[in-house]
Amino acid sequence: MLDNPNLQTFYLTAGRFAVFPNFQQQIASLPTEDDSAFMVHLGDFNSPELTSCNKQSYIDAYNLYSTSSVPVHFIVGDNEYNDCPNPDQALGFWKDYFQDYYLRFWEENKDIKVKRQNERSENWAFVQKRILFIGINLVGGRYQGLEDEWAERFLHNMDWINKVYKENSNKADAVVLFAHASHEIANVQPFYDMLVPVIRDDISPVPFIIVNRNLGTQNAGAIRNFRDVPNLVVLVVKGTSWPTMRVQIDPVSERFSFDQDRWYEDQVLN
Repeated sequence: MLDNPNLQTFYLTAGRFAVFPNFQQQIASLPTEDDSAFMVHLGDFNSPELTSCNKQSYIDAYNLYSTSSVPVHFIVGDNEYNDCPNPDQALGFWKDYFQDYYLRFWEENKDIKVKRQNERSENWAFVQKRILFIGINLVGGRYQGLEDEWAERFLHNMDWINKVYKENSNKADAVVLFAHASHEIANVQPFYDMLVPVIRDDISPVPFIIVNRNLGTQNAGAIRNFRDVPNLVVLVVKGTSWPTMRVQIDPVSERFSFDQDRWYEDQVLN
């Protein structure tokens, strides 16, 4: 139980855990704090090379995360979508199994008012403890001849961020954006070129955290004052790694901390 009612705890993970024999037991032991904790999977639970993104691979992942002690929200990764042999079919499978995943196994989570974008239903948002949480479809990987779709999706993502922030600006003292692809990926740099000025000019000084899955050479960590914008942080999460990252935010005291190293051993195992 948290002593600070303003403190929001959430967990971040990414990548494939089907080969981790104790994973279901481990996520079942994540501290629920004051029952407000949740987890976000940042994508890449699939492997197009191994599964060809067949339906069963989505079912397997659906079952794998069902034991979590906290509700799980998903965003799309390129290994579940555009790097698949049939991207439209793959996104359809993702929506069938993960779009409302947080409602499937956690009865207490049904009171959370998660909103979805009409134009792109995989994009979502909700407010909890005066923090606006936003999930968008921002994948890296291959164009597959869909450059126009990428440009349109970037605009949909920007529309969604602007819309939910305007609707909730009086309810939120911080914003956390979950977006699979790193700003270092050339294919998605145009999106960050659109996003950062909006944060700087229209949202700052509200603290804004962009969460990405790491590139293969990156460790977990935070880039503060990203592109010289005060209060803009890029938080990098290491994929296919245990423990999950634990993040704690208190907008009132402006506390922000993260750990993807020893917190699980210190808090759960000891």
